[in-house]
Amino acid sequence: MDEDKNYSEAVKLFDEAIKIGKKDWIYGDRGRAKVLANDAKGAIEDFTKAIKLNERDVYYEWRAGAYGLIGEKQLEKEDLIKLEKIQQQNNK
Repeated sequence: MDEDKNYSEAVKLFDEAIKIGKKDWIYGDRGRAKVLANDAKGAIEDFTKAIKLNERDVYYEWRAGAYGLIGEKQLEKEDLIKLEKIQQQNNK
């Protein structure tokens, strides 16, 4: 339980950081904290915002994992395909 509280506090700190500047990594990291605080749906929203700001492969990976947590297997698969495409492009 204490760990969940720490993650919830981290989410609040990321909320404050977003007020200062909407950076992709802030949304990504807040999404990770939300996953750890058992808020996969909230995490998906943050990962989607991060992707809109910067299509990094890691955001697709993290969002796929969050989709998996809520049983959205098709959306998880779609993100894993996007992840693979980005990684292939980066390796050219």
